[in-house]
Order: sequence, then structure tokens, then C-alpha cells
Amino acid sequence: MSKPVLIKGIPLALGGVTYTLPPANLATLEANADQLDKVNVAFAGGSSFGLRDLLFVIDFASACLQRNYPNFDRSVVAEHVGLDNVIDVLQMCLDTSGLLRKKLEAETLEPTTSSTATEGGTLGELTGTASSLTS
Repeated sequence: MSKPVLIKGIPLALGGVTYTLPPANLATLEANADQLDKVNVAFAGGSSFGLRDLLFVIDFASACLQRNYPNFDRSVVAEHVGLDNVIDVLQMCLDTSGLLRKKLEAETLEPTTSSTATEGGTLGELTGTASSLTS
């Protein structure tokens, strides 16, 4: 039996298992557009967001993982993504241009050489730095 072909993505370790996390598809972006817009405005410095505003990442990341693992259980994300990595996971899901994935692949191949991607843009990717969380 052959191994299923996975959509390219970024390795994400959750609960001792490493998954390939592909970027969000349009259906997932559409379903989470309001929450993504709110977080993106906060990252651009236009506002702040609270902890509760990040809870959508459970469903958002789970939907991305289900592209490669149709039976993936969202409780794995809820249990293993925390304040230490929630923004990283969100950015991984928004790696629409593949820049982050390509950077990680280049670092794996040549850890002492930095690589600059020459294609793609930042469509849908978060910009700026996160503001402080509020409760």
C-alpha cells in the first residue's frame, strides 16, 4: 500500500507526532475571515486583541491539518497549541506563498547558508509584530 501524497506544508509537532501542516485553502480562509482580519489589524498596530480572539486558531489549524489528515481531531490542536506557539501556528497556516516553508526547507538543506525566496508575496500572511494580548 502506498503512502498518501501530502500537500506541501510545514512540519508541526503536536503531542509527539509530527504533521505536515499545509496552508489554508480558500474555504478555510472564508470561514475564518472575520477573525483573521481582526488579528491582522492588531499585528499591523491598529488595535489589540484578547486571548479569546485567538481561540479560532483551534478550528483554523485543524481545518488546515484536515487537508492532509481527513480524520484529524481538533482536540489535538486544542491540547497541544498554547500561548508559546499559537502565533507561530497561525502564521504557518497563512504561509500562502510558501515563503516560510521554503525558508525552513533551505535551512534543513544548508543550515549555514541563508536563503532568500525570489517568488511569491504575502497574500493573507500576517504582517508586523503581534501586540500584547489582553484578557
